[in-house]
Amino acid sequence: MGVDTTAILRKGVTIEQIEKAISEKYTDVEVRATASDFMYLTFKDGEDQRKLAVSFTNCCERDNGIGGIWCSLGMWGNSVEIARYLCETFGGYLDENDCDDQEFYPINFHLYAQGTEFTQMDLFRNKVITKFGYKHLNDAVELLTEFSSVSQNGL
Repeated sequence: MGVDTTAILRKGVTIEQIEKAISEKYTDVEVRATASDFMYLTFKDGEDQRKLAVSFTNCCERDNGIGGIWCSLGMWGNSVEIARYLCETFGGYLDENDCDDQEFYPINFHLYAQGTEFTQMDLFRNKVITKFGYKHLNDAVELLTEFSSVSQNGL
């Protein structure tokens, strides 16, 4: 397992939009699909050949607690700048180094909130991350779920 820089972009962003954003800033962009919902964008960042993995499955919410389009590239060179650029363009969350103690933080949440299928739960998750930090997200969601089911049962 390597060290990666990971971004979660707003729901509904397409591979064409990501490709366009990358091609506006970088060169020699090529999209390769390994499945209908998993693709790689290869591109040149100066002299560096980069490969951005993009997943359109709903695994982000299951694995990270944040819904959206998962993007990841090896953490070296301009990885953080590339992922930050995507978050600034589309709105999203950035984890600069998936092996350190720093975790996901929001960038341009107002754009993220414009995503398709944006929910009140997405807003709640952002408020937890902003106020208490990403490390408390799962605990807060578990408590919300527990007390939502209690209130629905009239207890």
